[in-house]
Amino acid sequence: MFVLRDATWRGDLDAIRACLAEHPNLTMHALGMFMTAYSKVVLGELEPSFLVDAFTPALVKARSPRFLSLAHQLIAETFAARGQEEGALAHIQKGAELALIELTWMERCPLLEPLRKKPAFQQALQLVR
Repeated sequence: MFVLRDATWRGDLDAIRACLAEHPNLTMHALGMFMTAYSKVVLGELEPSFLVDAFTPALVKARSPRFLSLAHQLIAETFAARGQEEGALAHIQKGAELALIELTWMERCPLLEPLRKKPAFQQALQLVR
């Protein structure tokens, strides 16, 4: 998961492809399925809305606020990687409302740079702080 996220943050699509090729059995468990879909969204093979549609049933059933927060972070990253700012901001807000989203991520994730000056981002940042 960390390799895929790091490659996404750096915009290294070749590293994402290499990771998926090296680990063809990622889809054998739920997190692996999610990260495979995450990667395919970043690569442009799927739309970010696919993650929302495909994983909403699991998110609705999730009991862990930390898991929900992480899911919203990851979905926000895919929207941001594809330049879909409104989708990214919506999931940042949802994560921030859970009060468990990571302040360091909000301040340092390179994918979020274009969003940081937007009022919606600043509002979510205030919730996290």
